[in-house]
Amino acid sequence: MRAHWLLLLLIYAQAIFLILYADGFHLSVDEAAIFYAQSGWLPLLASALSELFGPSNLAVRLPFIVIHLINLLLLYLVARDLARKPIDAWLAVLIYALLPGVNSAALLINAAGVVMLLTLLFIWLLPRNRLLALALLLGASFLHEAFLLLALAVVAYGLYRRDWPLAIVAATGFAITLGLYGFDARGRPEGHFVDVFGLYGAIFSPLIFLAYIYGLYWFAIRSERSLPLLWFVSATVFILSILLSLRQSLPLEDFAPYAVIGTPLLVIAFMNSWRIRLPGFRRVHSWAAGVSIGSLVLLSALTFFNKPLYLLTDRPT
Repeated sequence: MRAHWLLLLLIYAQAIFLILYADGFHLSVDEAAIFYAQSGWLPLLASALSELFGPSNLAVRLPFIVIHLINLLLLYLVARDLARKPIDAWLAVLIYALLPGVNSAALLINAAGVVMLLTLLFIWLLPRNRLLALALLLGASFLHEAFLLLALAVVAYGLYRRDWPLAIVAATGFAITLGLYGFDARGRPEGHFVDVFGLYGAIFSPLIFLAYIYGLYWFAIRSERSLPLLWFVSATVFILSILLSLRQSLPLEDFAPYAVIGTPLLVIAFMNSWRIRLPGFRRVHSWAAGVSIGSLVLLSALTFFNKPLYLLTDRPT
């Protein structure tokens, strides 16, 4: 029960900070182009509350904040299926909520929040209501090009589990998304490997990104359990983005949502390594966890309280 109360407290704190910050966060040029578009579900979502309460920064961003708060709950439910203890699931949600890229997705007009919501909902539903989960997967295939990556990961998971119906439905979703949105592989081969790693480091923060890579490795090599669907979603998309970056520049906003929802993997791997050690030998792990979470708190504080810092500059305008 303690983890449940901590989760509610975290969701409440996130809601307060995001709502207060959103009210003074004006639309960028790219966001305005989406908001004033004539068609599509994303501008419709962005303008839904503006039609009711009038145009304002908060009304435009509130739907994405609500989606982010739902994602916190869904991530906890998904992590609870994998974690040994509820507190591990809560730590995964805490780290997820503090990630710089996640905070940006919670405020900006973009599809990342919806991609994460439907992906987490699919992962949570699959062992509970298979038919509804498969219908969700097929329905999502019509919404956005990023769901091509989810379908590909589920195909890999279906083949791994020898679940042929799941693999066939996922392959159908892959074909639908590919047919509707395509996949741009044009251009001259160029290496963008360093750029992609740098962007992942900015989305996660450098220390958490290293822990994320270790979490993927631990589940693949050292974990005694079978690989979960969450691992396939995060690892397949992450590895694919690295391989493709050797050839071309990538729209990382399509790949990053699948990476950041993999935070339970790094937490479970870390807590396993921490628990198998006697208390006297946990000092390095405790220090690493403190520095990592402390850096995330600092980055989040700079995100939400950056305006007073302008007073320290020579040209605050």
